[in-house]
Amino acid sequence: MGDFTEKLFSSCPVLEDLTIEGSADENIFTISCPLLKRLTVRLEADCGILVWKLVINPPNLRDLFLINMFTTEYIVENLGSVVTAELRMGCCATAELFHSRAVRFLWELGIVKSSSMDEFFIAVPRSARCLHLPTFSNLTSLELCVNYYTDQGMIAYLLNICPNLKCLLIREENDEDFLEEEMQISLLSDVEMVPECLLSSLEVIVLLGFHGIAQEMETVKYLLANARVLKDLTISPSFISLELKLEICKQLLELPRGSTTCGIHFDQGWSKGRKKFLFHQAHT
Repeated sequence: MGDFTEKLFSSCPVLEDLTIEGSADENIFTISCPLLKRLTVRLEADCGILVWKLVINPPNLRDLFLINMFTTEYIVENLGSVVTAELRMGCCATAELFHSRAVRFLWELGIVKSSSMDEFFIAVPRSARCLHLPTFSNLTSLELCVNYYTDQGMIAYLLNICPNLKCLLIREENDEDFLEEEMQISLLSDVEMVPECLLSSLEVIVLLGFHGIAQEMETVKYLLANARVLKDLTISPSFISLELKLEICKQLLELPRGSTTCGIHFDQGWSKGRKKFLFHQAHT
């Protein structure tokens, strides 16, 4: 089965951009295109079932996008050139099935500078803390997609292995029907040690989909208090009333700041906040 795809991709010596999407009859994909620069994989399967094996060996790959990672076992070589990595585990993945394999995968992303992770991949470093984790010294830009029930201790654990991070975007993907529920989860303020990047390198924070609930305000309070070199905090709220927006602004102005040069901005809508993050990302 895998011989077909190996022959197919090896017959495309100048291929630079490849997308594998949907479902397929093949169970094994071998990708070794020497000039491949951009790879996107989005394979569908039933929850929690490993269906495919993907062998990746592209020595010049720069942009890697893996969606629904729980469906696929990745065997990777020569990912040392990857600069941008988007990692989406998928909602049905479990620690037993995935985390040790995911940690081995992370070790291959040696020089990655920009990464985006969903809430399930965020859990990997903390859940696999008994394993030896890589340090992403080159990572300067990080996007995290979270939800109202995301354990923020996991975010802190991830930031701990990104000591030189400069830009952080936290995208809230909350279901409006659950925002009023009281959730007993760990907050950033519960973490004993402040991540190194907050103390020495983090300059830009963008919060998308902000609702102004207590959990989010605690996050902002913690970030403002501990980000010592922060230059810009941008909040792009979800659809909230003008009255609530003014109340949030008032509370933000009263919060103590670890950085004397930090400005706080309110951008209505996700697009402006996203554009600001991408601008800073491009200049790091």
